[in-house]
Amino acid sequence: MSEKPKVPIIDFQPAHMDACVHIMLTNELWQAYGMNSAKAEAFFHSCYTDATATLLVALVDAQPVGFICYYKHGTLYSGGYIRSIGVDPYHQGYGVGEQLMDAAEADIAYHTHDVFLLSSDFNTRAHTFYQRRGYQSIGPLADYIKRGITEIIFWKRFIREGSTG
Repeated sequence: MSEKPKVPIIDFQPAHMDACVHIMLTNELWQAYGMNSAKAEAFFHSCYTDATATLLVALVDAQPVGFICYYKHGTLYSGGYIRSIGVDPYHQGYGVGEQLMDAAEADIAYHTHDVFLLSSDFNTRAHTFYQRRGYQSIGPLADYIKRGITEIIFWKRFIREGSTG
């Protein structure tokens, strides 16, 4: 199997807004939540302006093809939280999501031992992706974000050298 090419992962800038909104609007996942341009712009604006959040983009040919928004700590006392990750449908399967997760997890692991995320119950492809990365499903949250959709809570504990757990 050939190695997937590395993509630059950089901090989101306002010039990335249109491309990131496009990623959300062309992804079936967010369509289930009634995503539209105004909601997508509000999401990216809130991640970008929140001093406790980090918003990164993955670039191909200097254009965003993926994003990740996360928090380094503060979830369930001290854990990190991956709020959202998205990859342009055309670029899925090329390791972009893995590289975004690698960047977020490395940053979060520097600050805490645990990271959490939510994934829609119907997003089984994402569940497999997270489980391959060492996440455990720890329970459902029915109607948490949208009535009729159950979010599955995923948790991962980072093991540090010299740590017993």
